[in-house]
Amino acid sequence: FPVTIIPSHKNGDFDEMVIYGNEQESGNTGKNIHYTNGVCEFELYGVEVCIVPWHDGVMLQCLTVPKEKRNNGYGHQIMRELDLISIKLNIPIYLIPYPSENFNPSDEKMLVSKLEQFYDRLDYAIALEHGNPIWPKVWCNFE
Repeated sequence: FPVTIIPSHKNGDFDEMVIYGNEQESGNTGKNIHYTNGVCEFELYGVEVCIVPWHDGVMLQCLTVPKEKRNNGYGHQIMRELDLISIKLNIPIYLIPYPSENFNPSDEKMLVSKLEQFYDRLDYAIALEHGNPIWPKVWCNFE
């Protein structure tokens, strides 16, 4: 999934981080980008992504790969491309590994653990840990 950074005059580096250009020569499924009060939501190849400004970077609010597309590398590739933009612009990406869809409450710990393993493989690490039982850890791609 090639990514093109498109200069924007809206909010500076934040816009450059979240404007996701798809230039596939074949199989182009397009892109859908929506801005609302600093929130950027887009869909690429059926994967839903939402990014918002947060502290000195952006918070990845969701990265939702449809069940029928999972385990095909879509989430991994999109995260790698976001990381490259993040590093180029020196804008950290923060996230909280938590399922973004309905799930059985008894599966919560297992699902969070799977997400933590996924982000760990992408070289994200815990940036903030606190006592909040709902959102105990914030991860980041910068050290």
